Amino acid sequence: MNNIEFEKFDDGFILLRNFLTKEEQIEISNISLQLEDKFVHINRNRYRIYDAVHKYPRNDYLLNIVSKILKTAIELDNTLNEYKDLSTHLLFLRYFDNSSLGFHRDDDENDGCGLNPVISLSIGNSCRFTYKNDGDDKKNHIKLNNGDVLLFGGKSRYILHSVSKCYKNSPDYIKNIIGNNRLNLTFRYAPNIIGREFEFRSIDNYADKK
Repeated sequence: MNNIEFEKFDDGFILLRNFLTKEEQIEISNISLQLEDKFVHINRNRYRIYDAVHKYPRNDYLLNIVSKILKTAIELDNTLNEYKDLSTHLLFLRYFDNSSLGFHRDDDENDGCGLNPVISLSIGNSCRFTYKNDGDDKKNHIKLNNGDVLLFGGKSRYILHSVSKCYKNSPDYIKNIIGNNRLNLTFRYAPNIIGREFEFRSIDNYADKK
């Protein structure tokens, strides 16, 4: 069993550090290899796939992990208790080298409905996740490491956030599969766009502000 640590930054905004087991990290890394020809190039160092969860390889396996995460999160933060819907969609990102992602809110049509949490899994290289509170220009930083899970929902669902830096520190057992890169899987509850996923597979297909 992993030595899971829990950090709460605000209601609905929590970090489950070291949540994913080594076996889960390896399996998700191997799933990413099955998706090599589906990744869409975003910029020099970042690639993405956006689709319904059931269209991914090992989707039952992935949803089982999401279910465990959500159950644990609700037990630790009762403000998330009313948000029990399982994710319908997955944004799968691959970061190479020192890729970053500017400040944004996950408030586009494909980012999910209402205040259901975004569930973000980190595998491989660490990153610096930066966020700002509403009405406050102060930047707050969280280092997300291999195996960590971050959730933001409820009151914190629309936090302003970015990935300001990636670190080349992937453990060897992950590096041997995907190289010295970072995988980020963000699961969202977006039943409103079921059947329209093709509209969001490339950022060229919609008004992207990221």
